[in-house]
Amino acid sequence: MSRNPLPECLLEMNYFRLLLEEYKQIMNNPNIVVFKPTAVQEKWYGFDQSFISTTNSNPQIADDIRGFIHNDKKISEPIYQAVFLQFKVVDRMQRRSARRPPSFVTPYYRSELYLDRNKDTGLSQHETLLRISRLENGETHYVCPMIFSIEDVRRTPATSDLQVVDIRTAPSGWVTTEKHAICFQTPQSAPVWCSDPIPGESLTWKQVVERLTDLSEDEVFSLITEAKSIKQSSGDFSKLMLQSAESEPNPLDGSMVVFAREA
Repeated sequence: MSRNPLPECLLEMNYFRLLLEEYKQIMNNPNIVVFKPTAVQEKWYGFDQSFISTTNSNPQIADDIRGFIHNDKKISEPIYQAVFLQFKVVDRMQRRSARRPPSFVTPYYRSELYLDRNKDTGLSQHETLLRISRLENGETHYVCPMIFSIEDVRRTPATSDLQVVDIRTAPSGWVTTEKHAICFQTPQSAPVWCSDPIPGESLTWKQVVERLTDLSEDEVFSLITEAKSIKQSSGDFSKLMLQSAESEPNPLDGSMVVFAREA
């Protein structure tokens, strides 16, 4: 094994500004709350950093998320969209071993997961992240930077360096007495959850954030129902939309287009 000399904290720092700025740009919202647990707090949250669109203050967000993870409490105010990121160091595996996925050849790449139970929380880091991944309108991911030397850190960071692995694709039933990892045949190939090889899902950073902006099926049907009721009550959909635009702000997002057809 070629141990990666880059510590997790350096990887996180190297990509923080880049990920935040792209998040703001895609969400079209400069007012993003950044919540980063301290080293002491991290055991309660599992993630290194998060970007959140919400009206809550930072202290309230910290209390709400901790309550959601450990006591299954409902969030007191809406967290509209949130991304939770846990950075992982990736090692280059050069020798064959019993932990190598059967279909893999050397060299391949492996990032160890933490399944040791914390004495204060009763949960491992992986279990904590699985719990927060159930938060509505949230995305929880392991971030695996495919860089392996200090020279890589000195160059301009790029999101193309990153394997962003959706934790919701992880197998269920892992216990703390077992060793597990995320493996990649190459820096660009799809992830595999190990020890029992199960395909995972890796997204680009842009895809992760854009999934937050997608309308749910219920939201789409709600908009369709609302449009139908407006048409039925007005008899002249286009005139009503024009009057509404002149009298008050459009309640729909500027990126939305509404198509209507007269019966």
